[in-house]
Amino acid sequence: MNAKIKSLFLTGLPVALTALLLVVVFAWAWVEPTQGPPGGNVPAPINVGPTGQAKRGNLMLNTDGSLEYGLLIPYGKVGIGTITPATRLEVKATTDEILRLTRDGATYPVNFKVGTDGALVINANNTDVLTLKDGNVGIGTTESEAKFNVETSDNTISPFLIEAQAIQFQAG
Repeated sequence: MNAKIKSLFLTGLPVALTALLLVVVFAWAWVEPTQGPPGGNVPAPINVGPTGQAKRGNLMLNTDGSLEYGLLIPYGKVGIGTITPATRLEVKATTDEILRLTRDGATYPVNFKVGTDGALVINANNTDVLTLKDGNVGIGTTESEAKFNVETSDNTISPFLIEAQAIQFQAG
């Protein structure tokens, strides 16, 4: 029996010592991260769940175009330039231009501007083409002095072209 234990000990000892040596080497070689996420060397993941999360970098969705939709928000409010949107979509800016629509291949975008005076101005081809302010509508002007004001820069062109079978004006 002693010979059997001695044989088992002599064959098991080198295996146990080798395993212990490997554990010591791996433990000694381990380098812990210097800081924990998100402030450290590993970016924090975007998690699912009801808790709000902040991200410092850009958030890019569906960058390869493989999905039909890039971003769906079926509930709640979306704020651009604000963290407390008051309605389904609120865009807040420090400049007049708050929305730009550009068709692929177009020469000029269409810009929507909101002035500090509450005026909504639509700008196309680098020209303010429509202004809504204080209940007045201005075409070709940003300072509409009447309920409906049309101005042209070229007085040879008629500001109105009405094509209809019948026109009826009624004062009331």
